[in-house]
Amino acid sequence: MKITTSSLKLFKNTCRRYPKLIFFAVISTITLFSLMFIYIHALISCTYSYRSSTGSKVISVNKNSALNFDKMLKESMEYINKEMDVILELEDRHSQNTSFRNLDPYPLPIIPIRMTLNTAVFKYSTQNGKNTVLKRIIWDPKSKVNEDVVCESLKNKHENIIDCYMSTRMNRVVNGEKQTLIWIFFEYMDVKITERNVFRDEDTIRAILIDALKGLKYLHDNRLAHLDFKIMNIMGKTRRDGSIVYKLIDFGFTQPILEDNDKYDENAMKEIRGKNYGTFPFKAPEVMRSSLHGFKSDVWSLGATAWYLSIGKIPFYKSKGQKDMESYRMFAGLMKKSLEDHKRFKFKRQTSPELRDFIISCMKLDYENRPSVNELLEHPFILNERIILEEDESDDYLSLIK
Repeated sequence: MKITTSSLKLFKNTCRRYPKLIFFAVISTITLFSLMFIYIHALISCTYSYRSSTGSKVISVNKNSALNFDKMLKESMEYINKEMDVILELEDRHSQNTSFRNLDPYPLPIIPIRMTLNTAVFKYSTQNGKNTVLKRIIWDPKSKVNEDVVCESLKNKHENIIDCYMSTRMNRVVNGEKQTLIWIFFEYMDVKITERNVFRDEDTIRAILIDALKGLKYLHDNRLAHLDFKIMNIMGKTRRDGSIVYKLIDFGFTQPILEDNDKYDENAMKEIRGKNYGTFPFKAPEVMRSSLHGFKSDVWSLGATAWYLSIGKIPFYKSKGQKDMESYRMFAGLMKKSLEDHKRFKFKRQTSPELRDFIISCMKLDYENRPSVNELLEHPFILNERIILEEDESDDYLSLIK
């Protein structure tokens, strides 16, 4: 660029008249170029991105950490696949569960939590020390259940539903057959609920039920039924202030009961032929009898959860741990000989009338007579209010005490 004498003279005059202006202009230019250099360097050398299977969430990490994360995760997944292939070849569930519990993946950052025939769940520790849960699912192409799709749709939607960080699908060949694996990362929950550690404490039971009802309400409002509600599928997370928030987990059977254009009906039922989703002894009568699944099936399971927590054990098992199907079928009204409520239930002496009423209401044999989740949120036990019993009701209550 050619600089003329007049231009140079003008620049000198400007410097004499406005020295401060020239100084700030020079400093600003230097600062701008410095920031641009830092930004470009950061883009080139510092970050990689990982997307979930839907591309809806991006996790950015340091380049070196990303390489380590990639390597550790790949090795962990390969280890899980290798060991689960061996375990699933064992003949009985007891042997499978024992072998799973005895896994020793060290130095890989995974710890076995639980397994079924189609799932394996591990605690996974990331490079920065954050604990997450890694779940492997053997996908059934004949099933309409897609846990990864459901979890992605529920991501960050409600505080009483476990958060899904990301998910992916992988194909492989096992024994000459194609197999699709679903991998899902969940937030880690540090509080496990059992009928023993709750120890029949009604304040704890109330806190659990309130949060569980809120989570169920969100599902039901969005036309989804959980379909495997039970004690083991509620877990707690400790907040910074020491309080605990309880969340629903495990959406392996969760699916819509109504289509988007259907009018909402709290008593809606969906027949799923050949299936009766859920876990013994939390399954509702209509599920076992007719493969009917709905919102009120979740309500039955909620009542069973409350009942078992209140008595400190899970009934309907024989002394050696075998399922007592006959007793449960009689309790659920599936036998010719059915029992009235005052003979169906047994409670501990300290069980309050409010909790007793909550449980019996949830576990009505006819699903249309069970309250909805919205109605249960207004129940006296949930609101910590007293029920005033009539004289005949008091007699019935005494007959339920064990």
